[in-house]
Amino acid sequence: MVKMAKEFFDQPIEEKKKVKRDEGNSMGYHDSEHTKNVRDWKEVFDFSLEDPRLVPAMDNLDDQELRTISNRWPQYPTEFREACQEYSREVEKLGYRLLKLVSLSLGLPANRLNGYFIDQTSLCRINHYPPCPNPHLALGVGRHKDFSALTVLAQDDVGGLEIRRKSDREWIPVKPIPMHLSLMSAILFRFGVTTPMRVWSTGW
Repeated sequence: MVKMAKEFFDQPIEEKKKVKRDEGNSMGYHDSEHTKNVRDWKEVFDFSLEDPRLVPAMDNLDDQELRTISNRWPQYPTEFREACQEYSREVEKLGYRLLKLVSLSLGLPANRLNGYFIDQTSLCRINHYPPCPNPHLALGVGRHKDFSALTVLAQDDVGGLEIRRKSDREWIPVKPIPMHLSLMSAILFRFGVTTPMRVWSTGW
């Protein structure tokens, strides 16, 4: 997966933009994302495990109109699509196993939370943080909180992820560990409160 991602992002910008997302479809490549109105120093590739999928056509919750969103896959690397799909299926399985462990740790039946995720959507994102000439002046991703119930993150050996400690609001680096995954949870039992995080951009 890491090899496929590197091969994709190493391509010329013209090739990557062939699968660039637009206003009608949020899946695909993007290189001008903002966090809290500040440009992130990164480029991304987004895809959904469910493909195609129906989403509300408007932000209005009362509007019942739906539209279809489909993944956009590049022609190269040729194995990119297969690697992404296989990886995301395994991560989704891991997510459900983690939900069971959360339930059991609270003294609840293992499947207690499953009903909340019957119509859930698993979104996957590959982030690439190009080397920044002035890394002290930019963040790969600014301070934010993930909207998902669970975020499963695979870091490379460069690192850069930080979380803010609640007790003193200090930013603490999350040291990358080879062949390990980091987990961020929206803490469903605390009304969606999650830990703020940010990412420094120092290259892959």
